[in-house]
Amino acid sequence: MAQKSNTRLVKKNEKNETIFPASDLSQPNRHIWIVTSASLPWMTGTAVNPLLRALYCSRIFKHSKVTLVLPWLTRRSDREKLFGSKEEQKGDKCPFDDAKDGGQEQQRAWIRHFAQERCDFEKEEAERLEILFYHSVYFEAMGSIFPTQDICSHLVPDDKNIADFCILEEPEHLNWIPPSNDKEDGAPYKRGLFKDKFNYVVGIIHTNYPSYAATDTPGGPVASFFARPSLAVYCGLLVRAHCHRVIRLSGVIPDYAQGRDVTENVHGVRAEFIKIDSEQTIKEAGGQAPEAHKKEGQDDKYSDVYYIGKLLWAKGFKFMIKIEEEYFRKHGHFFKLDVYGGGPDDNEIKNAFWGKKEDLTNMKEASEKEAIEKDRKERLKKEREAFLQELEQVFRSPDSLREWIKKGGDKKESKDRAVDSCSDVEGPFSILCSAAESTVDTGIKTTKAVVALGEKAATKMYNAALGKPKTITKTAAYKLPTRESVPIPATFLGVKNHVLVKDLPHKVFLNPSESEVLCTTSAEALAMGKFVILPKHPSNEFFYNFPNCLPYETIEECVKHIEWALAHEPHPMTKEVAHTFTWEAATERLVEASKMSLEDANQNFGETRKLSTDDSITRLLLQSKQKAHDMRRMLKL
Repeated sequence: MAQKSNTRLVKKNEKNETIFPASDLSQPNRHIWIVTSASLPWMTGTAVNPLLRALYCSRIFKHSKVTLVLPWLTRRSDREKLFGSKEEQKGDKCPFDDAKDGGQEQQRAWIRHFAQERCDFEKEEAERLEILFYHSVYFEAMGSIFPTQDICSHLVPDDKNIADFCILEEPEHLNWIPPSNDKEDGAPYKRGLFKDKFNYVVGIIHTNYPSYAATDTPGGPVASFFARPSLAVYCGLLVRAHCHRVIRLSGVIPDYAQGRDVTENVHGVRAEFIKIDSEQTIKEAGGQAPEAHKKEGQDDKYSDVYYIGKLLWAKGFKFMIKIEEEYFRKHGHFFKLDVYGGGPDDNEIKNAFWGKKEDLTNMKEASEKEAIEKDRKERLKKEREAFLQELEQVFRSPDSLREWIKKGGDKKESKDRAVDSCSDVEGPFSILCSAAESTVDTGIKTTKAVVALGEKAATKMYNAALGKPKTITKTAAYKLPTRESVPIPATFLGVKNHVLVKDLPHKVFLNPSESEVLCTTSAEALAMGKFVILPKHPSNEFFYNFPNCLPYETIEECVKHIEWALAHEPHPMTKEVAHTFTWEAATERLVEASKMSLEDANQNFGETRKLSTDDSITRLLLQSKQKAHDMRRMLKL
């Protein structure tokens, strides 16, 4: 791996180890590339957070150049689907022109305007950030955008001074589908490997994709690739093939690259969310949460407790109802709750709280929505079935992984043989064994499971992960014994931008969800100076040390936290605590998490180390142009 180590400053870490210079993001005169799988105006986390990361890197590292690489949706229908049409958005968003130069420049302007208006950046700062686009399409059945061209060969020069430090937001997602590469003529896709192209590559894992394979909700179509264990292995192979360092946002994420990964929250909160109390307020509080008192002129129409997010049963609404039940048992009444958001389970959740059937005025509208949703699910079902059938054909091709296993999978190995010796074994089963942190014998079984995509396996997988959502069927019949005569006083206020809640009299954010990797709304609520009551879960560990975070393990403990929070005011927000939420602090954490000692770098990537495992991964993932062509045809890319 060619490096410019001799041109960089030599630094030591806290353990007095020499830092591998290429891994130090804070070194001067770097060229930082941030590549992500989504783009504004699509308001999703993998669009907003990478933009903020790029803007703050550009602001903080003034002597470095920052380039943000975003997907350009080449199909106008995809842009309208994700961004909305001019008519729908009244000009606020638009699908942009079809012409490459015109449309991309319009999207650049939209993003820079957002940076100024919503992210508190000056015009000069927004324009300093370089924005490039790669061609892509939106695949609705998976709810994802995929590249249709090789990012490395089309956008990044073959110059290590320029192809320097790369941050891949969702590296596994960006590399699921082998891109076309018209510059290659049957040779392995060496140009497509980010780790070969750049001096140093950091992958930030946003999403626990293997968890989708274990659910039966419509939100998990990615499970159509493989079942949960094999999907984890596949993601691990991609991450190891493309990244030097891997950052997991929380402990929920699988360990894809043991020895190269760290767990750290490298996300921040936009400045508009952060509330800093005056020194007088902090002094009066004396480090304690003051008792609650009614503020003069406070609006009684808002409840003290609120929730904001998608209205899905998977977000913990069943548990929320049980919390209300327990509170009712202790006090003889429910606590009031304001709910912001929308989603496919909207009506069912409302009826579960209110304990009544839909009235006649809503039945017609609900019926029409149900018919539309039914048609959409049927269409996606057919698309997924076709997807699985074509996937089976791809893995039956002569040069496929299936054939590798037939040739090498029958070798008998000792069950006691350790993972460390896997690199000595020929064939892909040793790679999967290493990735799965198991013995060779188990690795062979895992590998066979990955490639056993016959009709029987595909059918089982479809029924388990892609069939009709069983959770909705169950929750439709869910009943509360106490709500038949006393409905829960929950007010559903529709979709609302969380920052608009900042100055409302809500003081307790109740978030029972365990489905996120790192919950953005919990971070935002804490930054706004509100109490946040959430479950003790690996995805929430970053929040535990904040004084206004009240984590619970049981329903009873959750109710006690609600009682205490209703009787007190949140701790005042000091400058030191507020700084932790900022993107400046997130960038500091990113710098530290990205660093690798020189010793570790030599062990993992040095010229003296045999790279048999990673080389085999590369061959496995990038076997031929035909495999890439088949995979892309399957997804209609």
